[in-house]
Amino acid sequence: MSFAQNGPVKLYYEEHGHGQAIILINDLLEDHLFWKKTLEDLSKYFRVIVFDQRGMGQSSVPRSSFTVEDMAEDVIAIADKLELEKFHIVGDSMGGMVAQILGRKFAKRVDKIVLSNSYTHLTQVTRWSFEIACDIFKEHPDYNLLYKMVMPWYFSSRFLERDDDPKEILTALKKRKHPLTHKGFHKLVEAVSKYNSTKMLKYIKAPTLVIIAEEDIFCLFRDSRQMVKAIENHKVELIGGGHNSKLEHPNRYNELVRSFFLEDQ
Repeated sequence: MSFAQNGPVKLYYEEHGHGQAIILINDLLEDHLFWKKTLEDLSKYFRVIVFDQRGMGQSSVPRSSFTVEDMAEDVIAIADKLELEKFHIVGDSMGGMVAQILGRKFAKRVDKIVLSNSYTHLTQVTRWSFEIACDIFKEHPDYNLLYKMVMPWYFSSRFLERDDDPKEILTALKKRKHPLTHKGFHKLVEAVSKYNSTKMLKYIKAPTLVIIAEEDIFCLFRDSRQMVKAIENHKVELIGGGHNSKLEHPNRYNELVRSFFLEDQ
């Protein structure tokens, strides 16, 4: 097992494959294991780093509150340990918030960026959804139950009707040795609730692919359009389904990400 350190925070990470480095930055409710299908694809072409963000998985839960900026510093701590002078990043949902900060604050380190199903800020509806989920999680500290509860927000009805795919996700969750805790989830919700990148997106100069899901009720289409308008050097791809594109349409998602990173090689 490999760990990097950012101050008091211990960060678990893994690396797979060879070539130019890509760091995958996961969502609020998901640890590095949710990147399995993307990792299997990209590691055939790249050196891919996955990790557990602070507050989840095998990474430590800080005692005090933290910000999304602190989470971006975590990525740099991992990159420094691996001696990565420059790297691509893929930020999914909350991970996209982290990626936006990296693209602005550490522009010289970042080659290309993929922002999938990501936000400039949380809408009031999304914030309330997270707060309600947090309250229920405190009363019923069962990660499997929490994820099952939010699946109607994360996936399209078409995906949930498949039956086998949702069951596969929930079965895998039951086997988690390091499930998300209420303490970690609460601190992560606090961090993302304070985030607003509306005024800083124009400073992102790296080539950026924005993946927008057509039925995403967490990250609304109007907000995604605002993000696209603000980032000068961008490409946009629409993908079917709900908020969790990498799980709902893994083949299409992987193709978009892979092609974007390979197009100049």
